[in-house]
Amino acid sequence: MGDRASCWTATRSQPPRKKVVYFSREDLSRLDYGGALICRNTARRIAQTVGVDLTICCTGPSGQVERICTFANSIGAKFVPIVFKEPKALDIKNAMMFEVESKTYRHVDEEFSELLDSIGADTLVVDYLYSAMYIPSAFKRRSLRRVTVTLNREVAYARDLRLRGMLSGTSVLKLFIYEQMIYSRSNCVIALTSKDLPAPRPMTRRFVLPALFDPKVKRWNGAGNKSLFFVGNVGHHPNKEAVEWIVLRLAPELLRLNSSATIDIIGGTHEQISSDACPANVRYHGVASSDEAVQKFTDCGLFIAPIKNNFGSKIKLLDCLSYGTPFAASRAALSGLPFLNGVPLLDLEDPVGSAQTLEALLNDSAKRASMSSIIAKALNDQLQAQAKIWEMVLS
Repeated sequence: MGDRASCWTATRSQPPRKKVVYFSREDLSRLDYGGALICRNTARRIAQTVGVDLTICCTGPSGQVERICTFANSIGAKFVPIVFKEPKALDIKNAMMFEVESKTYRHVDEEFSELLDSIGADTLVVDYLYSAMYIPSAFKRRSLRRVTVTLNREVAYARDLRLRGMLSGTSVLKLFIYEQMIYSRSNCVIALTSKDLPAPRPMTRRFVLPALFDPKVKRWNGAGNKSLFFVGNVGHHPNKEAVEWIVLRLAPELLRLNSSATIDIIGGTHEQISSDACPANVRYHGVASSDEAVQKFTDCGLFIAPIKNNFGSKIKLLDCLSYGTPFAASRAALSGLPFLNGVPLLDLEDPVGSAQTLEALLNDSAKRASMSSIIAKALNDQLQAQAKIWEMVLS
């Protein structure tokens, strides 16, 4: 009798599991797009959090959201799709680019509200600022705890695009007002970097949780290789700027050093770069398959990330961490990795010095092997630290 009573007491003492609903407009089924990869990572971390029952809800055209079910099942989450027939063409000149689509498909908000009621959700996690446009009523509920995950400094990025003539000024102001409203109605805001955090608010907690990918089974083994590697679609202007710096400024300096290093570039072709220059040590691979990219991550001597903008997190460097690939980067490229120290720096204003730094690293296989071990340990330590933060955020 005593044993049965003590067992009953132990069961009664267990805290109830938190009912968490994750919502996003992003296509979590995609493995070829940075935003989707980071959102997948966030959902995975929530699913791994102790004491959480996770329901994933995504909206979009039917073919898209149905594919997300496979991912949700893989992390042990329930999945509820809210579909609409056809995606509206996004107005790329409008900083509020999802506004028309979200207002056209108002049933998303209605169905999502019913879902929250049926689950009895304790906490809502909205991944990506623009996702909130589809579920406005969720940000008016008094009893629901809201966590908003921001992938970027959206307004700052929009202002940068406006200066380039790519957005209208009126829409940027509208985005600013919308962003402030969403943050003010969030109990918690999570950003990838400290620079992405909104201004402090009395009732809103703020956390920095850098995006992280789990360690890959296939590991970097390029200690004996003297190739440099960069990957990035040059259709995205920060990647094009990086490739132009590599081709026009870095590659010639390596040749002047009589370096035997080669530079592999995935994501662009010679014709897409605004120059006739084609240094002998550069090899363009255009749009490569994911298998080819993985091969380069694991076989290259060193990854390089000469990126100018410091918005959000750089997927290419998250891949380096997951494979244990050593890398050298500009300070801006390290914006999403505040926990990582001792990364060799590339000074974009000093290609001569950068070439010398890279040549020295390529000639020191032991140093690169040590770098690989250091970043693998840093990733593991950070994953453990983030698990504790997620418990606090969702509690």
